[in-house]
Amino acid sequence: MTTPPRSTVQRDAIPQPLRKARRWVTWRWEKRKEKWTKPPYAPGRDYHAKSNDPATWGTFDAAWHDYEAGEVSGIGFVFTDSDLCGIDLDHCLDADGTLQPWAAPIVDSLASYTEVSPSGDGLHVIVKATLPEGRRRGRAGTRYATVEVYDRSSPRYFTVTGQHWPGTPTTIAARQAEVTALHAAIEAPAKPARVAARGSLDDRELLERARNARNGPHFVALFDRGDVGQYGGDESRADAALCEMLAFWTGRNAARIDRLFRQSALMRAKWDERHSADGHTYGQMTVAAAVAHCQETYRPTQKHDGTEETSPADKIQQHLDQVAELEGAARDRAIESLFTDLAELPDTRQMRYKESVVKALPEIDARGYGQLLKKARQRKGRHNGNRYTIEDGHFCAVRFTGGESYAEPLCNFTAKILED
Repeated sequence: MTTPPRSTVQRDAIPQPLRKARRWVTWRWEKRKEKWTKPPYAPGRDYHAKSNDPATWGTFDAAWHDYEAGEVSGIGFVFTDSDLCGIDLDHCLDADGTLQPWAAPIVDSLASYTEVSPSGDGLHVIVKATLPEGRRRGRAGTRYATVEVYDRSSPRYFTVTGQHWPGTPTTIAARQAEVTALHAAIEAPAKPARVAARGSLDDRELLERARNARNGPHFVALFDRGDVGQYGGDESRADAALCEMLAFWTGRNAARIDRLFRQSALMRAKWDERHSADGHTYGQMTVAAAVAHCQETYRPTQKHDGTEETSPADKIQQHLDQVAELEGAARDRAIESLFTDLAELPDTRQMRYKESVVKALPEIDARGYGQLLKKARQRKGRHNGNRYTIEDGHFCAVRFTGGESYAEPLCNFTAKILED
């Protein structure tokens, strides 16, 4: 078995804070049990380094000297007892170097120094953050299955190449909130997909449902107009977003997703180009990723008149999916819609959703959930299952008698309470 090639290291692109720290090791390709590994070595020494023993680490210049002399295969950095965190996105680059759709949102949200890994098919992101307790690798069967994270508590070192990934910062940024959110996603167990009853909707009817859904404007922008502006002009990310929406509406039917995508304004020649060594096309890979990531599908329910409506549970899940997908003002609107629909549910059901909502929105805690729910009730003039209103500056309960309603003042504070 041929020894893998040495890592290509671009010295000048490596951030200065890393180069100044005495936390460097080197590594060499070594074959163990029929598998090539990268054990660390102490710079300037012919013995193994240990991530928990600073005496076996060295300066960047010492590690670089060994690399430049051809004595080692590459260099690495130890995070132990530092304020840095490393995120390893394994196998996230296609054969042509295109970033796969599942990894793009992670790279975008972390927005820190990012480089290509020694293998050439992965990315490493380095940020200032501390990991919560828990898993350090994504769960099998989820979109995070090939994601690993390391920090001061991790007994590992991080290979460094200096092969900066275009479009990302050249400096290391503080990203505690983003790392906490990513870790929560890694911790989340894989959910069995809930497959929709297929029903009898033809393509035209299904597309009309999608256009008129709560996230209809987002769907229309992608499907009808091919507008990739909200993805910074990144067509691959837009393709992935549209395919994930189609996966929801089609019950993860790969053939139907492909057929519908071909009708969209995003369709182009690249869809049928081969993008992997095993011969799969870009379109096939994008659809497969969308099907794998889709954890919830459209499930229509029947009204008394025979027409279909979306169940409350599906509405809430649709909102959570949108919150995970959107950014900025669009995400804020999705959160507002989520809590508006939650406010319509009985109190016991509102509490039933608290854990999943708090997990999906790492920026809020259980108390924040209650506060947002309270504001949603206030917007709808509702509180704890009752109807309320403001009458002449007084907070009043709406009472009903003889088929008529009237406002009964409860106390003398003003409408400002509901306006705050």
